[in-house]
Amino acid sequence: MHPRRIQFEWPTEKIFELMPEKDTLRITSLMLKANEANQLISVQCTLSNGMSSPTYKSLMSDTPEDKMREKTIDFAEEKPICTVTALGDGMTQILGLAFLGIDGEDLGSIAPEEGQKDLNLEARSVPES
Repeated sequence: MHPRRIQFEWPTEKIFELMPEKDTLRITSLMLKANEANQLISVQCTLSNGMSSPTYKSLMSDTPEDKMREKTIDFAEEKPICTVTALGDGMTQILGLAFLGIDGEDLGSIAPEEGQKDLNLEARSVPES
């Protein structure tokens, strides 16, 4: 997905600089929602300092809340995320995400429903800090 299509950033660099314990800060969970077409349309992030992002929802979605599929991914402190893999439709929609550890272990994922066709796989390494 092209960076200009990403509709959120949290925490911003300015907010991050003001956060306590930023040197040891990590993501503890992501709450993701998908619509009836299995497109990921909503995300909320929770950090180890207890702060949570606003719930970001796609401006393109008109799916009622009761029709969305929801999943929360909890991340273990002792297992750092090294790679994020996204499954997309090759155009603009993200249909699945996987967070992988140093040895390729699946630390958490949300996948499209069975039978989804024509998916493109894109992997990004997480920079070491």
